[in-house]
Amino acid sequence: MYGTPFEIFGVVHVLTIAIVILISALLPKFYKNKSDSQKLTMARIIIAVMHFILFLPHTKIISVRESL
Repeated sequence: MYGTPFEIFGVVHVLTIAIVILISALLPKFYKNKSDSQKLTMARIIIAVMHFILFLPHTKIISVRESL
């Protein structure tokens, strides 16, 4: 019903950590020479994604996983 237990060094967790570190390192380098309007647009996109993740009811995420 709840899937597999959380593993601190599981494949999904390590992959997620690697992706977060990679994005954290590459975004500043990518936007270093961009205009302020492009930086503002990216900031708005990041904020929208964060709001979507934070305010999405977790019960919907669980029900989607159970239906797969």
